[in-house]
Amino acid sequence: MRGNIKALLFFLQDYNIDFVQYDKNFIEVKCGSKKLLFINCRVPFNDHSTSSLFTDKYFTYLFLKDHIKMPTTHFYLDPYIEKKFSRYRKFKDYQSIIDDINSHFTIPLVLKPNRLSRRRNFFLIDDSAKIEIAVRRIFDHKSKNYDYGMISQEFVNIKEEYRVIVIANEVKLVYKKWRFIKIHERNILDRIETVVQNITKFVDLNFVGIDIVKNKDEEIFLLEINSAPDFGPYIKHNNIQDIVEIYKFAFEKYVF
Repeated sequence: MRGNIKALLFFLQDYNIDFVQYDKNFIEVKCGSKKLLFINCRVPFNDHSTSSLFTDKYFTYLFLKDHIKMPTTHFYLDPYIEKKFSRYRKFKDYQSIIDDINSHFTIPLVLKPNRLSRRRNFFLIDDSAKIEIAVRRIFDHKSKNYDYGMISQEFVNIKEEYRVIVIANEVKLVYKKWRFIKIHERNILDRIETVVQNITKFVDLNFVGIDIVKNKDEEIFLLEINSAPDFGPYIKHNNIQDIVEIYKFAFEKYVF
């Protein structure tokens, strides 16, 4: 059972809310006339259009780059994509993509799939010879991690990376992303809060996890927004009650 569902169950049972568990990671919640579906890390609080926006890293960049500090990002469509989508191609082969990357970015740089998460096929390029390897890996049609879109991204010399959980446009939890250490320092929390408030001027953040980094010069960058944040890793290192409280807050905002 996923950590998300486990925390949700604790909340539902504590508050005697009716639910049906169809599968260990699939729950229907019945609250008055409302029927809410929770599947894996997906929740019913995000609408389809914003979920689609946040799933697409490049669209998120286009939408927010003029308002929020983000690493410069370019998009590349698989040059060997299905024929029916070929009219969208800008580059005819891998080499033309590699040439374009080299013309716009300096080493080091980042290459990664546009829609995948959890660092699958993530490449930190420290040698130009590795660009072709990354391009072929990301566009490998035989791979389970194939993505038809790839982004090249300006390298940020990261000092610290944060995962920020935002519910109903309010910051509810901040922790160091890979060490799962909860953040209490007022200075960094205030800076993160400012970034979140700026984002909410343009799009509602109903139930999301935001990746924000601080570089060696103490500058803050938005990397991406995830509409299906996975709480499992956090729960393994911390008290599940933190996540139970997140579901409680979400229900207070959207259901009760």
